[in-house]
Amino acid sequence: MSARSIRRRVADGNRFPPAFYSRYGAQMSQTVQLVWNGDFRFKGTAAGGSITEIDGNAENGTSPVDLLLESVGSCAAIDVVDILRK
Repeated sequence: MSARSIRRRVADGNRFPPAFYSRYGAQMSQTVQLVWNGDFRFKGTAAGGSITEIDGNAENGTSPVDLLLESVGSCAAIDVVDILRK
């Protein structure tokens, strides 16, 4: 699959075929666990076992907004590093 056809599929809103995900290492689904600890506090556990303390008030853990920004930023940074390594 060429980069041009990938861009076209993204622009059209179509999903990629399963072969794309296996070829490029992306997973089609991911499972996480979220446990409510009262008030606005949660404990998130990723499929790999890493644990994140989440607090809507950002007093005893990372706020959901900060986690979202960290996630988007790290995804972009990983892409940049991957491109630079090639």
